[in-house]
Amino acid sequence: MSGTRGRGTAVHRSGPPGFARGRGVLRSEWALALAIVAVIVLTGLVDQNHTYFTSAKASAVIILRNTVILGIIALGAAVVIIGGGIDLSVGSMMAFSATTCALVMTLFTDPSDKMLMRVSGVGVALGVGGGMLAGLAVGTLHTWLITSIRLPPFVATLATLVGLRSFARAMCEFVTTQRWGSQYQQVNVNTPFFIYIKQHLAVGTTLLVLLALATWFCWRGRCWCMTSRANIRSLKQSWVPTPW
Repeated sequence: MSGTRGRGTAVHRSGPPGFARGRGVLRSEWALALAIVAVIVLTGLVDQNHTYFTSAKASAVIILRNTVILGIIALGAAVVIIGGGIDLSVGSMMAFSATTCALVMTLFTDPSDKMLMRVSGVGVALGVGGGMLAGLAVGTLHTWLITSIRLPPFVATLATLVGLRSFARAMCEFVTTQRWGSQYQQVNVNTPFFIYIKQHLAVGTTLLVLLALATWFCWRGRCWCMTSRANIRSLKQSWVPTPW
């Protein structure tokens, strides 16, 4: 298909406008898939016990379980990065939210139940809700620091990267001292609800897939939250369709 631009100048197009872009995305995805396969093969060969090959099923379960945990975190980080920002505190955020969840559950079981094996259903629900609220609170703090105080996202999230882990440890020591009479820096959770999720990997995998689909739907549906010029440029560079 050809067209003209000016007098006597021909412009040739090899396909529809989005063809070259789509081909570039597919090429990148295939390259990423090949890189993952290469890492798995090389790791299996370097390992003296060749665990990936001799215990393929057990290895796949461990990798998938870690993929679910990291994948859920990566979805949120991807949205931030595509939007032109950065978040360095995702690991500390995970530790802080998990600590909040565990400490809330300690309040809904016997003081003698230090392994959290007999937490009530209400305690589990409030623990999960507390962990989610902790994440929301820190996210709101980041929003305030970036939009009102005008701190760069790198600086704002670097501060919470350092501070959240220390705050989570101090909070754990305080609550366990008040509840159990002894100071602990970590709390073991053996509640049947979480044991079930750990043993049934399909639950976490399904949750990851649903969250990934929801994220994709929001981007495709143009549920835009940030429309600055830098963010629009980042979206276009990430092959995300924009109305601008």
